[in-house]
Amino acid sequence: MLKHNLHIMVVDRRTMWKVIDPCDFRWRFWDGQHVVYNPASGDTHLLNPVAGEALQSIQQSPADVLELVSRVASRLELPSDRQLLEQVEKLVNELNKLGLIESEQP
Repeated sequence: MLKHNLHIMVVDRRTMWKVIDPCDFRWRFWDGQHVVYNPASGDTHLLNPVAGEALQSIQQSPADVLELVSRVASRLELPSDRQLLEQVEKLVNELNKLGLIESEQP
């Protein structure tokens, strides 16, 4: 039997998130997907609408997970429910791993 170790970072919902400096992302929007190019890393990322809206929101102003849920729900006209909260928690972790955002230092 194979066992897989999953390393999942637990995100504190009160942690403030900001984009990595310098922030000079290049954005495109095609067929309901956000494409963002990060010239600092040379990486291009394909983001679903929730991830795209969250990253754009953080780029405009740092936010914690609960604020991001509120912003994304409002912008995309989605219910601000547990499902969206869990999705935003996961995507904040992923955006952090991709080097697009980081937590603000107190």
